[in-house]
Amino acid sequence: LAAKLALNMGVGHFENAQLADAEAQFRLGLEQAQRGPHPEFIGEAYWQLARTALARRQVEAAAEPCQLALAWARRLGHQWLEGMACQTWTEIALARGDRDEALRSARQALALTRQIQSRRGESQAHLQLARLLQAQGDAQAALDHLWQHQALREEIERLSLPERLLRLAHYDLTRKPPEELLLELSNRNWRIESEADVVFAASEMRSAALQIMQLDTVHFWWASE
Repeated sequence: LAAKLALNMGVGHFENAQLADAEAQFRLGLEQAQRGPHPEFIGEAYWQLARTALARRQVEAAAEPCQLALAWARRLGHQWLEGMACQTWTEIALARGDRDEALRSARQALALTRQIQSRRGESQAHLQLARLLQAQGDAQAALDHLWQHQALREEIERLSLPERLLRLAHYDLTRKPPEELLLELSNRNWRIESEADVVFAASEMRSAALQIMQLDTVHFWWASE
């Protein structure tokens, strides 16, 4: 339980881009898993450490734990973990400039995720292959994988819709506290490609802030053009 808790805490930190805290939790998870020993958690901890190092742009530091994760996954017959570790290894190989190894690993990840019918994993594998094949100049093959990625994303959204609607049915959106509403506003992704996009985003943020905080007015001061 201590191992799983640390791994889950690490994932939370990772998703919030708190990479140093994530690494600390994953190392704690690995230590607790090795005490068990709990082989499945050992393999997962190595994979989490690998992807955290990769997120910190520490490519060589990511390589060894990723290979250890792959070894544990194959030893245990843990196809989901092997598929995820293959996707991470694809990114490592690509960062090293080894496109052949990246392509081999991406294809292996696709095969594994298909075997266990992991839609999210398969979708990501198709996206990796699309990017790799596009870089090699194979536009048609890249487009085929991109369409499969898009179809899977749409399927995931469709299948998750009833569950999301059920949760919303029991949740009064008008009663969220201001702190939560402001956090959602701050986490919103804006598409900024022109000056007009900046003005639109600022206008939307201003309107939302006025309502959330019950203010009379909100002003922006621009640092430069």
